[in-house]
Amino acid sequence: MHRRPEVEHGRRMAKEGDPADRRTFVYPGGLHVVEAPASLVTIVGSCVAVCLRVPSGEVGGMVHFLMPFGPANPRTRMGYANHAVPALVEAVRALANDPQVEAKLAGGAQVQGAAPGQRRRMGTENIDAARRTLASLDVKIVSEAVGGCYGRRVLYDVGRGDMRVQELGSGDGD
Repeated sequence: MHRRPEVEHGRRMAKEGDPADRRTFVYPGGLHVVEAPASLVTIVGSCVAVCLRVPSGEVGGMVHFLMPFGPANPRTRMGYANHAVPALVEAVRALANDPQVEAKLAGGAQVQGAAPGQRRRMGTENIDAARRTLASLDVKIVSEAVGGCYGRRVLYDVGRGDMRVQELGSGDGD
């Protein structure tokens, strides 16, 4: 029997009992871990989504953090890479009972509406924090869709390991 992770913040988007189309929206500051088949979806700008799974595809998860570093406040800690990324890695490894995990990253854009100078720095700092934290936990990043100047919609299929990313506001219609 698998142990359920302690932290799950998301909203189920498909009918319960339909495992082929189980989709959960992961909100900013949220972490969600699932057993396959399931998909996780979020929208990021300067925030970063870290998608994680065991190579077998049995278990995976996503965290959507807003800032690189912050305090260990139980109510807000999932908003910070220094707490959220280790929590995701620990939860996926525990549920799968497998130390091997792989990661995919999306986000870290220079979004419009942020203060000048702050735009570039926050997105870049979030990307760097995700990379550094994953490296310190011996997690290999297998793909990235990071940087740029547009937000992204991220759909992560845990079982297949596919991360589909749609740029928002780029005018390319994808």
